[in-house]
Amino acid sequence: MKKISAIAIAALALFASCEPICEQYDLGESITAEQLKAASSVTVVKEDGVNINYIKCNSTAKALTSWFNGVEVKPSAYAEFKMLFLGELTATVTAFNPDGTTVSVDFPVNIEKYSDKYPVEPQWGILFGKGEKVWGWNTVDTDKANGKSYFWGGYTPAGPDVDAAADGAGWWWGWAPEEINDPDGGNSVMTFNIAGSKIIKDSGTGTVKFDMTPTSESNIGTITTTGAGILYPYIEDDDCAGQKGAKTETFEILRLNDDEMVLCAAAAGTDAWGRSTYWRFRAK
Repeated sequence: MKKISAIAIAALALFASCEPICEQYDLGESITAEQLKAASSVTVVKEDGVNINYIKCNSTAKALTSWFNGVEVKPSAYAEFKMLFLGELTATVTAFNPDGTTVSVDFPVNIEKYSDKYPVEPQWGILFGKGEKVWGWNTVDTDKANGKSYFWGGYTPAGPDVDAAADGAGWWWGWAPEEINDPDGGNSVMTFNIAGSKIIKDSGTGTVKFDMTPTSESNIGTITTTGAGILYPYIEDDDCAGQKGAKTETFEILRLNDDEMVLCAAAAGTDAWGRSTYWRFRAK
């Protein structure tokens, strides 16, 4: 299956370093989809007879296997997953044949309720929607001082400007959509895709994870990225000239709801009253 190809390569790399596992199988034979399906199963855990958001996956196939729950891959014959969404979902088992081919089988699962034993942070739904969500620059809310839609610029990360930065007014300076000359500027968007926790944009692809533990009085958590990152992931330059400086992969979250995401970041060594950079996004 096309959606598994990248996963298969990564999982094979993990298996390659594990000699004891490799020795268990006769790698001279390839497995078929029918054989893989017959040797594999997925069980949805129940509470009071209702399917909850936790599954147990197992395969006794004579092959190297991995499991994928739509978000993460576990390169093993047995795996357990916390499911992040309700409804009809899929767990996929993939077998890796000695000739380099892969065989995958989907197992549908119906998740009916979230269990208190396996809580799911609401930010998964806020950031990724029901599996995929598009975010772009906030060109709706304007700076109350001059009526411009600033979406990237500098402000003070603590003190009287904190709320102003989150509310879209009162920062030092900013760029409006027509003022940024970059592939990530203007009408550019980024898609948050739950499969692999990816950020996809025209200028590249990366991954994203979040932690809703506040790290200061002015934020509600942090977002960390890899690869291409968010739109225009640059801290303003050291001369405070309104141009991009160093790329950053860690952002404080000032606001996050179904419609808005406001992030900020400061250069290493910046004190509480020093200069910071903000990013303002809206869901599309």
